[in-house]
Amino acid sequence: MKILFTFSLLCLLPALSGCADNFQKAIDMFGGSVPLDESERSKSLDKLSESEGFDGFNAPDDFYYDNNPYQLMNDYIKAHPDKFVIDGDYPCYE
Repeated sequence: MKILFTFSLLCLLPALSGCADNFQKAIDMFGGSVPLDESERSKSLDKLSESEGFDGFNAPDDFYYDNNPYQLMNDYIKAHPDKFVIDGDYPCYE
């Protein structure tokens, strides 16, 4: 779910549109779908690394680490808290 939530935020926040495009490029390299299970993702990455096109993965990987989308998301949310106000009652699970 963390991947889906992150991608949703990247797409919705204007300041992060470049990150969303970069994330989509990485997803496309996995054939359009990245496994949610960590061990399956690791296997997919191993398989991808053996392919001829793996060198192309360096660009989205470098972009990710150079731009730190999690920090950009945090900065955007802090700068625009009014866009993230949720009005309602939600159950608390313990």
